[in-house]
Amino acid sequence: TGVQTCALPILEYMAAGLPVIATEVGGNREALGESGILVPPGDAHAIADHLCQLAAAELRDRYSYAALQAVKRFDLGVAENRMGELYATYAQWVARRRPQGLQAQPA
Repeated sequence: TGVQTCALPILEYMAAGLPVIATEVGGNREALGESGILVPPGDAHAIADHLCQLAAAELRDRYSYAALQAVKRFDLGVAENRMGELYATYAQWVARRRPQGLQAQPA
């Protein structure tokens, strides 16, 4: 279809500290958050305008830094820690609801 719907390349650019201009399709909004620039699909003029704006080092540096910070949300270590927290919370919830005297069965 010519439409990029997978945000993986965007995450790779962000991890490299590159300022990102992307079309507003698929998961691009979620991936970029406020750390990049979204334009309507097919709007070449908007892309060109934003490219010209990124010629300013201050703006380019601000988006680069924001990208490096934002991409950390998608780090595997962060996801692993969060899943561990969720499982621990669930285990506590189950333990509180277990009837008195009932022991957990070994796996």
